[in-house]
Amino acid sequence: MAKKGNICTAQNEKAKFSHTIRKAVRILKPLHLDYNQTKYVFKEIRKALNVRDERKPSRIVESLSIAEVELLINTAYKFKGHIGLAIKILFMTGARNDEFVNIEIGDVLIDECFIHIRHAKDGEHAHRHIPILPTLAQEMISQIMTIFEYSQ
Repeated sequence: MAKKGNICTAQNEKAKFSHTIRKAVRILKPLHLDYNQTKYVFKEIRKALNVRDERKPSRIVESLSIAEVELLINTAYKFKGHIGLAIKILFMTGARNDEFVNIEIGDVLIDECFIHIRHAKDGEHAHRHIPILPTLAQEMISQIMTIFEYSQ
């Protein structure tokens, strides 16, 4: 749109784009492209014109260092073992909190070293399998056995 110091007014800029849009519609309409095809065409046009998205990310998340993650997990283990294991599982699998709290014993596939997430982010019927290290699987088995011993 119009920039400070530019001779063109906002109305002239709008009119220019309006004309360009009409021309693009005349070219693309006979092709009967769907949304994804249109998106791809414009992506390739931007690439050919060397047009880059200059927006800055809305939010930059700083991640923890390996030392900070280890300190967090170790501190949680000292507080309570099962909390340490829970935090370790979250960090090692990348599972989201709401996915993690819905995991049931049958969702942990120890022999295959996977955790089955039944309610993934993509929707109620979405699911995925998250690989886990054999050492984590063994630690999970130990924790489950401890829970069963206390419950009986």
